[in-house]
Amino acid sequence: MTQVIPKWFKQTDIWVIPENWGVASFDDVAEVVWWGTPSTKNIWYFGWDIAWITPKDLSWYSNKYISKWERNITQEWLKNSSAKLMPKWTVLLTSRAPVWYVAIAENDIATNQWFKSLVCNNEKIHNYFMYYYLKINKDYLEWHASWSTFKELSGWTLKNLKLPLPQLPEQKAIAEILSSLDDKIELLEKQNKTLENIGQALFKSWFIDFEGFENDLVESKMGMIPRGWKFESAENIVDFTRWIEPWSKNYLLSRNSDSLNFIRVADLLWNEITTFVLKDIIKNKTCKKDDILISFDWTVWRIAFWLEWGYSTWIRKLESKLLTNWFMYFLFNSEWMQNTILKYAKWTTILHAWESIKYMNIIIPDENKLDKINVIFSNLFIKMLNNKSKIQTTSNLRDSLLPRLMNGKVRVLDF
Repeated sequence: MTQVIPKWFKQTDIWVIPENWGVASFDDVAEVVWWGTPSTKNIWYFGWDIAWITPKDLSWYSNKYISKWERNITQEWLKNSSAKLMPKWTVLLTSRAPVWYVAIAENDIATNQWFKSLVCNNEKIHNYFMYYYLKINKDYLEWHASWSTFKELSGWTLKNLKLPLPQLPEQKAIAEILSSLDDKIELLEKQNKTLENIGQALFKSWFIDFEGFENDLVESKMGMIPRGWKFESAENIVDFTRWIEPWSKNYLLSRNSDSLNFIRVADLLWNEITTFVLKDIIKNKTCKKDDILISFDWTVWRIAFWLEWGYSTWIRKLESKLLTNWFMYFLFNSEWMQNTILKYAKWTTILHAWESIKYMNIIIPDENKLDKINVIFSNLFIKMLNNKSKIQTTSNLRDSLLPRLMNGKVRVLDF
């Protein structure tokens, strides 16, 4: 069947693009750089020399910028090696598992051998346009990767791949629209991090250090606590609701009308759903966005909210008639409770922390104090939920615009 090319578009040797766009190879518009990895003796941790990153670092990084990381290499090693210091605003692409993570270096940076660093020629391509192009074309990159022990995109292959190229003013206009949405998301994420830090500081002040109660502490089985407060076993006041694992044979990689989100342990870190299962499997074992989820198996102690529908058997949903969700979120995120979980976790093939629940004792304020504290923490939690809603809305807008802007289906007219 003959492909119908829309008006104002043209067929090229890569795909259909707007007729006033060009086509170029990566080698035409950027210097593609890669090199070896330093030995561990040359790496500083939390040092002050040159930031040095690995693909795993980008897999833990949610924003488009990356600057100093915990690992650094010495100036001496860099000077005496074949490596090269990448300048600020270099576009970083991981080319081996974990693959296809993209970031922009906010400062001068060095990478290991599994990166392809692209130093953009700013007279031909805007570095943000390059960043968003790579972000939206991961399948295209993967298709050109080769297999040995791992799937890898070689530097020589990347140099010769081609990309569509609008005029530079249009590239900048596209990048500005997408960056403004990303910046809004990043600002909201920072606000939530600040709110969480405030909540954790208040929780520690009131429930760990008992600030303001120094002159009214009484003896209890768990030590000195404010008068009128008490300890309760977590088993008595919290339900750790578990679900049944449908196993990977029932996982779907995309959502359809008959499926729902399925939350796995890794999703508690990223707050991003990548797996789905049929509605008939999930049935009535679900969670809502304001429910608190915690992992007690595999990677223990991960805590999250704003994830909904089905969840893995490695995860528990926290429910209580006495404690509010905000209380449980900050309680189980506290250093005190995290240490309890880790202390009593046990290894089999994987790490299990279910047994630690019987060792959890929760301090409960008197009713009057708890009501006052509820108001403060509930306000924090509601603000975090509202920010999550704004992040989701903005992310959906960005994700809908991104492919359309990058393939020319939506044009920026005033560039």
